[in-house]
Amino acid sequence: MSAAFSKSTAEIPRGYSRIELCHNHKDSGQVNNTTVSEIARSLLSLDGFRPRWWSRGSGGGHLQTIASSMQSAKKADSQDVKTENIMVADYGNISFDLGFFERHPNTAIAVFVHGIGGEATSPYNEGLARWMAKPISEGGLGVRVVKLNLRGCRDLILTAPQIHHAGEVNDLGAAIAKIRAEFKTAPIYLVGSSLGAGIAMNYLGDMGEDSPVTAAFLQSPVHKFVESAEGFKGSAIHWIYNKLLGGFFTKMFKDNQRVFEDDYVSALSTLTSPTSTPPSSIRATCSVENLLEGLDSVSISSSDSPHRYVQYDDQAALETLERVRQAIAKGKLTLTGFSNEVVAPLAGYDTPEEFKITTSSARAIPNVRVPVLCVNACDDPLMKGKDLPRSEMYASPWVVMATTPKGGHLGFSGTGVDGQSGPNGRWSTRVGFEWFRAIQDANPSPRPAHEVVPWIAKPGWFHPRGRPEMRYMRVSKEFPHMMIPPAPYTPPTLKHSRSPFGLLRARLGL
Repeated sequence: MSAAFSKSTAEIPRGYSRIELCHNHKDSGQVNNTTVSEIARSLLSLDGFRPRWWSRGSGGGHLQTIASSMQSAKKADSQDVKTENIMVADYGNISFDLGFFERHPNTAIAVFVHGIGGEATSPYNEGLARWMAKPISEGGLGVRVVKLNLRGCRDLILTAPQIHHAGEVNDLGAAIAKIRAEFKTAPIYLVGSSLGAGIAMNYLGDMGEDSPVTAAFLQSPVHKFVESAEGFKGSAIHWIYNKLLGGFFTKMFKDNQRVFEDDYVSALSTLTSPTSTPPSSIRATCSVENLLEGLDSVSISSSDSPHRYVQYDDQAALETLERVRQAIAKGKLTLTGFSNEVVAPLAGYDTPEEFKITTSSARAIPNVRVPVLCVNACDDPLMKGKDLPRSEMYASPWVVMATTPKGGHLGFSGTGVDGQSGPNGRWSTRVGFEWFRAIQDANPSPRPAHEVVPWIAKPGWFHPRGRPEMRYMRVSKEFPHMMIPPAPYTPPTLKHSRSPFGLLRARLGL
């Protein structure tokens, strides 16, 4: 087991911070003729980090976090992007934007997973996506890009009483299976940010040796939710984060109340029965008589995964929903309150503590079998430096964590020792780009085939062989709306006043 390692032993310019690499350099995972440790140590961007002058004081982590959340993403050109929608095993739905898919079928594909309140074009992902997608002749990596929209985000309505959380790995698994089914030999790179980084790490740990992903880059992952929740009990600024993020989920719930009502859930339970056909109570809400043909024989299984999968076929589920409705009715919840009283019970956990421990990505690190680089700042308001999973990193041959004293949560506004940063002025974007470029240069062996097969229970559904809980069915953008009775809908995009506080709330997509 290795000790903490400062990447460079040479002197670095004044004002720059050394990068601490937490990794197992004595037993590092092999990537062709090099190792994960050697690849990480070769990155120029990890020689040091210099945060912007305004974030070098004691409150710099909060300033970095707030400044990051205020950035606007540049929308991709419409001719470069198409959007696909899929329905997953529990009748939830997600979508993803695909860019540059006119390139050769064997071209690498970078999959991006956003954080709480984010979407496919969130600025902390968009800069890296655009840089990686540039042709190699223009200084990019020439990859194709897939950017996910998680449940209830952007313009997606909920179609199942389940909200995205770090333990919900099946949605990401279904998306990657969909990609792998069409592009069987293309390398897949995975990028996760904040909550999306937790989902990505849990997915990689869940798949283990069978992961189709070649390498991953995770920025500001919240590795331990128990410790993160404790941090929210501190200063007034933490209380503000808690209220703002809780407000996002509360609005999502209220905008999607229909899917949490007893009659809808009872009808959905009939759909999840392996022997039943769609009941009239759901069929009547559809504008097409045979809309749910092919969806009537779904059973929900968990295979050997430690993560839970909701079942809707018993009285306990309806009682849980009633408790959730009562919690929402009390008023706007904080993020901690919403996690404890809504997300955890909907995800099938008995206690909030069990939910936080089980879905924390630190538990997945020992099972990861592909190269992963995590970037965390020790002044991150949501994941304090003292709580980072250093011991797990030291023991892992495959996962490296680079930590900086400053940088906040998804901030990292600043430069490397050569004065260079990435798009939007983010040093972490440059780290991610260099990481994947070094992975490409190492020419790793192809990942397992990850064969995607039809689901034998019903035509139209597909899943990775042996993982039916990651099944998916391609649907139209209009399909989810056909499942829900028509009603006025406002996407949970946090539209508020143009006051500084209103803009903060509108942009705080952590």
